[in-house]
Amino acid sequence: MNKPGRLIVSIDGPTLTPIERDMLQHPMIAGVILFPPNYLEPTDYKDKTQLKELIADITRHGDKTCFVDQEGGYVQRFGRGFKSLPAAQLFGEMYDLNPELAKQMAYDYGAHMAEELMQFGIISFAPVCDLDGGNIVISRLNRAFHAHPAACTELLMAYIDGMNSKGMQATGKHFPGHGHILGDTHTHKVADDRSLSELEAKDLSVFIKLIAANKLAAIMPAHIVYPQVDAQHTAGTSQIWLQK
Repeated sequence: MNKPGRLIVSIDGPTLTPIERDMLQHPMIAGVILFPPNYLEPTDYKDKTQLKELIADITRHGDKTCFVDQEGGYVQRFGRGFKSLPAAQLFGEMYDLNPELAKQMAYDYGAHMAEELMQFGIISFAPVCDLDGGNIVISRLNRAFHAHPAACTELLMAYIDGMNSKGMQATGKHFPGHGHILGDTHTHKVADDRSLSELEAKDLSVFIKLIAANKLAAIMPAHIVYPQVDAQHTAGTSQIWLQK
């Protein structure tokens, strides 16, 4: 855990600056995460020349991978020129009415999201595997597929299969479960006081099943302290969570 890892960094605008080009040549930089300022929405709906040129410029400066948060709903970094994606909660609402149709929709949208991005070699940090439990940045932004672990897992399996069908691997977030704490980890230090057994029965069970089914190529940990498991570290810096 004391060995430094490589970094994923951001850039300022739609083209690389000379300083950013120099930065990307550093061996500790593994990739670039893109945000709306990096994509100039085209006047012509189909013209994505700027994005193609930016990706080409990034990748020619070393073995760098480009990422984006392209979940759907509120969290969709690339807009005009890309298909509008529904928030994950929509699939959960459909699941309660027609589970098979909901899973087919999840598969189709996972595939479409992946196909659009893979044309540029971009990987989406998706999907959100958290349960709908009232968290301000998960539930209130409709980012969770469902409140029930079994339903959430089924929808995630379908969505990931759709991604995989177009060559994109899945990143599960936010391990071991972000949905049931109330605070915003972007602005506050947040703790979840549930025991490991409580987490395993709910939030963590989704990750356990996805990992067992070999659906996740990567994990994004939560910036949350779980005192009953590791009182000193957030999940993303915890030897217990990441190694044990």
